Amino acid sequence: MNSLNTRDTTYLAIQEKLPLKRKKVVEALSKIQPASSFQIADFLQVRPNEVTGRITELRTYGFIKVAYEKLEGKMPREYYVLVQD
Repeated sequence: MNSLNTRDTTYLAIQEKLPLKRKKVVEALSKIQPASSFQIADFLQVRPNEVTGRITELRTYGFIKVAYEKLEGKMPREYYVLVQD
């Protein structure tokens, strides 16, 4: 098995064990990345504060990363993507 297949197999095994809210954020991000926490919340039809904590956790565990930051009005927004390696 090559390293890409090993990584994907490991990722899927870990993803299956994620708590439900984290898993929903990962699944949403896989469909709409790169996305801000507001876009993920909108996609999931939940309030942004229900997503931001999960994003912090997923970043800590290395599942997602900041792809770039963009100013929206006067507020900087981080846009996230799934970690591929």
